[in-house]
Amino acid sequence: MTFRDEIQAVLPDLLTDRSTRRRLPVDVPSLLPRWRKRQAEQAERTRTKAEVATPAWLARDMTEMIETELMGDWQAYVRAKCLEITCGEAPFLCQMYDCVSGRQIPVSERGGIFDRKPRRVSEHCETYGRWNLWALYALQACYGYEYQSDSLALARINLLTDYLDTCESVFGTPPDAAMMTSAAIIISWNLWQMDGLKNRSPDGRECLIRDWEAGEYVRWSEVLDGCRGRS
Repeated sequence: MTFRDEIQAVLPDLLTDRSTRRRLPVDVPSLLPRWRKRQAEQAERTRTKAEVATPAWLARDMTEMIETELMGDWQAYVRAKCLEITCGEAPFLCQMYDCVSGRQIPVSERGGIFDRKPRRVSEHCETYGRWNLWALYALQACYGYEYQSDSLALARINLLTDYLDTCESVFGTPPDAAMMTSAAIIISWNLWQMDGLKNRSPDGRECLIRDWEAGEYVRWSEVLDGCRGRS
């Protein structure tokens, strides 16, 4: 696959595994979304890795239900944290394309969790700088984990491209280099590699994630313990 120059420039930051400080083991030019893989390969990944694709209409309907529950103060809405478990190519966070058919989705019709947040930002932030600041806050609130390295890389690239596309749709120009770097670093922390059954990285490490609003690093096990305590 080929990507825009703005994406290529920040790939070293975007594809860094923040827990190990190593690059994700992927060959970027060889990356293919699931819909572009051969049917036999898709079937094999489903059989051996339980990989399935969520159609855009279903992800959109589900995120719409989430949005309804979160409506209220726009700043609280933008900063409300959401997690897509076993995220694959992140169709619940950003809808660049339909993961089943490959249909490209216009910015105005994208229904992922991140897609919805900048629309609220646009209602309250008219300047380029303030809009991008709150768009970065929106990225800070979007989390996901995935075990397969290639799917994780695509999820990160999709989310960053979605941010770029959305900014262009509002202002007619992409985020500047500093904003793109900040976005890439945020995404590389927030979408991490983990085995969801073992709650560990592929090499057995405990996963460290970032709470941007609190300004601290948190072990995934502590997040789980907190969720269990509230259940």
